[in-house]
Amino acid sequence: MIGLTRLGTLVVESAETIGLYTLAAASVAAVAPILSLIVNAKLRHKEKLEDYARQDIVAAQAAQAAALLLAAQAKTTSQNVETQGKLNQIHTLVNSNLTKEMGERLVSLRAQVILSREVIRLNRHNGLEPDEAARSALSNLETAVSSLETALRERGNATVRADSEQT
Repeated sequence: MIGLTRLGTLVVESAETIGLYTLAAASVAAVAPILSLIVNAKLRHKEKLEDYARQDIVAAQAAQAAALLLAAQAKTTSQNVETQGKLNQIHTLVNSNLTKEMGERLVSLRAQVILSREVIRLNRHNGLEPDEAARSALSNLETAVSSLETALRERGNATVRADSEQT
């Protein structure tokens, strides 16, 4: 039997009691680390679950951002296609108007060449030779006609190439 004396001294009466106390103390010493491991494992498991939940939230936000980015990209692509179509239409209109104006200018220059040659022919018929200014003007008109014919031919070839590339 264990008891305390009046002076506070522990009195032990049997070896069996001492063994029980020693066993109880050893059990507590052995169980405490195991309990600590169990509690720590549960805390780590809880932390991992919370981390997984945070990662799921971040992944959902990333997916949402990616979807928004794809939608914005699709809209931009659509706008670019529309803009390119309008630019092609404007380019075609400008080119056709310029080609038409160049053609009209060519007709006018050819008429001037014909009239200049006729004036020179009539003057020669009347015994007058054309002066240097008249010959130079006719030469300039003929050069302008030749240049304009070349430019129109090149524009036509470029249009045919562009049309064949688009189809």
